[in-house]
Amino acid sequence: MKFFGVLTQVLFLALPVSITAAPIDAPKDIDLAKRACPTVDTVVTWLIDYSSVGDNTVFYTSGAGQQAAADLAAEVGGSWFGSAFGNQLTTWLDECDGQQDENQLIAVMSEALARRSTGATYVVLGQYPIGTDSVWLRNEYPNLTGVSSITAVNARDLSQRQGYTPHQNPWSS
Repeated sequence: MKFFGVLTQVLFLALPVSITAAPIDAPKDIDLAKRACPTVDTVVTWLIDYSSVGDNTVFYTSGAGQQAAADLAAEVGGSWFGSAFGNQLTTWLDECDGQQDENQLIAVMSEALARRSTGATYVVLGQYPIGTDSVWLRNEYPNLTGVSSITAVNARDLSQRQGYTPHQNPWSS
Protein backbone atom coordinates (compact mmCIF):
# COMPACT_ATOMS: atom_id res chain seq x y z
CA MET A 1 0.00 0.00 0.00
CA LYS A 2 2.83 2.34 0.87
CA PHE A 3 4.39 1.60 -2.53
CA PHE A 4 1.28 2.82 -4.39
CA GLY A 5 1.15 6.00 -2.29
CA VAL A 6 4.77 6.84 -3.09
CA LEU A 7 4.26 5.98 -6.78
CA THR A 8 1.21 8.24 -6.93
CA GLN A 9 3.11 11.15 -5.39
CA VAL A 10 6.08 10.70 -7.73
CA LEU A 11 3.83 10.57 -10.78
CA PHE A 12 1.85 13.53 -9.51
CA LEU A 13 5.02 15.62 -9.22
CA ALA A 14 6.89 14.29 -12.26
CA LEU A 15 4.23 14.26 -14.97
CA PRO A 16 3.50 18.01 -15.08
CA VAL A 17 7.22 18.72 -15.40
CA SER A 18 7.79 16.23 -18.19
CA ILE A 19 4.86 17.27 -20.33
CA THR A 20 5.53 20.49 -22.19
CA ALA A 21 3.27 22.09 -24.68
CA ALA A 22 4.55 22.78 -28.16
CA PRO A 23 2.76 24.83 -30.77
CA ILE A 24 1.44 22.59 -33.47
CA ASP A 25 0.50 25.21 -36.04
CA ALA A 26 3.49 27.61 -35.90
CA PRO A 27 5.33 27.97 -39.21
CA LYS A 28 8.86 26.68 -39.00
CA ASP A 29 10.52 29.04 -41.51
CA ILE A 30 9.83 32.45 -39.95
CA ASP A 31 12.97 34.54 -39.68
CA LEU A 32 12.42 37.76 -37.78
CA ALA A 33 15.10 40.27 -38.68
CA LYS A 34 15.56 43.84 -37.60
CA ARG A 35 15.27 46.47 -40.28
CA ALA A 36 18.53 48.10 -41.13
CA CYS A 37 19.13 51.58 -39.83
CA PRO A 38 19.19 54.13 -42.62
CA THR A 39 22.49 54.97 -44.26
CA VAL A 40 23.42 58.48 -45.33
CA ASP A 41 22.43 57.59 -48.91
CA THR A 42 19.04 56.31 -47.73
CA VAL A 43 18.43 59.55 -45.85
CA VAL A 44 19.52 61.64 -48.86
CA THR A 45 16.97 59.76 -50.98
CA TRP A 46 14.32 60.34 -48.32
CA LEU A 47 15.12 64.09 -48.33
CA ILE A 48 14.81 64.19 -52.13
CA ASP A 49 11.42 62.48 -51.96
CA TYR A 50 9.89 64.18 -48.92
CA SER A 51 11.46 67.59 -48.32
CA SER A 52 12.52 70.76 -50.07
CA VAL A 53 16.07 71.06 -48.72
CA GLY A 54 18.33 73.17 -50.92
CA ASP A 55 19.02 76.90 -50.72
CA ASN A 56 19.07 78.61 -47.34
CA THR A 57 19.60 75.54 -45.19
CA VAL A 58 20.22 76.42 -41.55
CA PHE A 59 22.49 74.40 -39.27
CA TYR A 60 23.15 75.02 -35.59
CA THR A 61 25.70 74.01 -33.01
CA SER A 62 24.97 72.90 -29.48
CA GLY A 63 24.36 75.90 -27.31
CA ALA A 64 22.65 77.72 -30.17
CA GLY A 65 19.33 75.98 -29.73
CA GLN A 66 16.69 74.66 -32.07
CA GLN A 67 14.48 77.72 -31.72
CA ALA A 68 17.16 80.04 -33.09
CA ALA A 69 17.64 77.71 -36.07
CA ALA A 70 13.88 77.53 -36.67
CA ASP A 71 13.52 81.32 -36.43
CA LEU A 72 16.37 81.94 -38.86
CA ALA A 73 15.05 79.33 -41.31
CA ALA A 74 11.65 81.05 -41.26
CA GLU A 75 13.31 84.42 -41.84
CA VAL A 76 15.41 83.30 -44.83
CA GLY A 77 12.81 80.92 -46.28
CA GLY A 78 14.92 77.84 -45.75
CA SER A 79 14.98 74.51 -43.97
CA TRP A 80 16.60 73.32 -40.77
CA PHE A 81 16.89 69.83 -39.23
CA GLY A 82 13.47 69.96 -37.56
CA SER A 83 11.57 71.23 -40.60
CA ALA A 84 13.38 68.92 -43.02
CA PHE A 85 12.77 65.73 -41.04
CA GLY A 86 9.70 66.35 -38.87
CA ASN A 87 9.13 63.17 -36.82
CA GLN A 88 11.28 60.97 -39.05
CA LEU A 89 13.96 60.65 -36.35
CA THR A 90 11.48 58.82 -34.11
CA THR A 91 10.36 56.58 -36.97
CA TRP A 92 13.91 55.58 -37.84
CA LEU A 93 14.83 55.04 -34.18
CA ASP A 94 11.91 52.61 -33.88
CA GLU A 95 12.98 50.80 -37.05
CA CYS A 96 16.60 50.58 -35.86
CA ASP A 97 15.38 48.81 -32.72
CA GLY A 98 18.45 49.62 -30.68
CA GLN A 99 21.02 49.11 -33.45
CA GLN A 100 22.00 52.80 -33.29
CA ASP A 101 21.59 55.29 -30.53
CA GLU A 102 19.91 58.62 -31.16
CA ASN A 103 23.17 60.57 -31.48
CA GLN A 104 24.50 58.20 -34.16
CA LEU A 105 21.28 58.51 -36.15
CA ILE A 106 21.28 62.31 -35.82
CA ALA A 107 24.83 62.34 -37.21
CA VAL A 108 23.71 60.28 -40.24
CA MET A 109 20.68 62.53 -40.82
CA SER A 110 22.77 65.69 -40.41
CA GLU A 111 25.32 64.51 -42.95
CA ALA A 112 22.53 63.81 -45.43
CA LEU A 113 21.05 67.27 -44.80
CA ALA A 114 24.45 68.84 -45.53
CA ARG A 115 24.80 66.85 -48.76
CA ARG A 116 21.42 68.14 -49.97
CA SER A 117 22.18 71.77 -49.14
CA THR A 118 22.87 74.20 -51.97
CA GLY A 119 23.30 77.94 -52.38
CA ALA A 120 23.49 80.12 -49.30
CA THR A 121 23.82 78.20 -46.04
CA TYR A 122 23.79 79.37 -42.44
CA VAL A 123 25.24 78.06 -39.18
CA VAL A 124 23.81 79.42 -35.94
CA LEU A 125 26.51 79.56 -33.28
CA GLY A 126 25.91 79.75 -29.53
CA GLN A 127 28.09 81.31 -26.88
CA TYR A 128 30.52 78.39 -26.63
CA PRO A 129 33.45 77.39 -28.86
CA ILE A 130 32.59 74.77 -31.47
CA GLY A 131 33.38 71.33 -30.06
CA THR A 132 35.94 69.30 -32.00
CA ASP A 133 33.64 66.27 -31.85
CA SER A 134 30.50 68.23 -32.77
CA VAL A 135 28.10 67.06 -35.46
CA TRP A 136 28.77 70.37 -37.23
CA LEU A 137 32.52 69.74 -37.58
CA ARG A 138 32.37 65.98 -38.14
CA ASN A 139 29.26 65.45 -40.26
CA GLU A 140 27.81 68.68 -41.60
CA TYR A 141 30.57 71.15 -42.49
CA PRO A 142 32.75 68.63 -44.42
CA ASN A 143 29.74 67.69 -46.57
CA LEU A 144 28.65 71.19 -47.58
CA THR A 145 30.26 70.81 -51.00
CA GLY A 146 27.31 72.17 -52.99
CA VAL A 147 26.93 75.48 -51.19
CA SER A 148 27.98 78.90 -52.45
CA SER A 149 28.48 80.52 -49.04
CA ILE A 150 28.28 79.76 -45.33
CA THR A 151 27.18 82.57 -43.04
CA ALA A 152 27.79 82.42 -39.30
CA VAL A 153 24.90 83.79 -37.23
CA ASN A 154 24.87 84.72 -33.54
CA ALA A 155 22.20 82.68 -31.72
CA ARG A 156 21.63 85.48 -29.19
CA ASP A 157 21.09 88.10 -31.92
CA LEU A 158 20.15 86.69 -35.33
CA SER A 159 20.91 90.02 -36.99
CA GLN A 160 24.63 89.56 -36.21
CA ARG A 161 26.05 87.72 -39.21
CA GLN A 162 29.39 87.29 -40.90
CA GLY A 163 31.11 84.89 -43.27
CA TYR A 164 31.94 81.61 -41.54
CA THR A 165 35.61 81.05 -40.74
CA PRO A 166 36.15 77.27 -40.38
CA HIS A 167 36.24 76.01 -36.81
CA GLN A 168 35.80 79.47 -35.27
CA ASN A 169 32.95 81.00 -33.32
CA PRO A 170 33.32 84.79 -33.10
CA TRP A 171 30.61 84.95 -30.42
CA SER A 172 32.05 82.41 -27.99
CA SER A 173 32.95 83.66 -24.57
